Amino acid sequence: MYNLFTTKYFHSNNLTQKSDVYSFGVVLLKMITGQPPIIRSKTNQEKKNLVDWARPTIATRDIQAVLDPRLEGDYDANSLSKVGKTALTCTSPTSIERPTMTCKPFPFVRIKM
Repeated sequence: MYNLFTTKYFHSNNLTQKSDVYSFGVVLLKMITGQPPIIRSKTNQEKKNLVDWARPTIATRDIQAVLDPRLEGDYDANSLSKVGKTALTCTSPTSIERPTMTCKPFPFVRIKM
């Protein structure tokens, strides 16, 4: 489960609402990239943190570069952009910059009843 939690959690062993938001951001990144939280090289010698790998690319608005190829273009580009922006916000390195779960930072979620 490493990397679903913030570094601050490992130092304090204290989960907060902001660490929950970070974990949600990691789940979003997993969803759009198809990658696990820790990306291993083909030789298993090198490991990369999904957040550290994906955030810089998504921040430059080149989300296509990290997009899971198994999606095969079957997605709404506007929704994908919103998911990417939300993932960036949720995985901000500083907790104060992360939204709360109640502030509606999730504009792509639509519930039909």
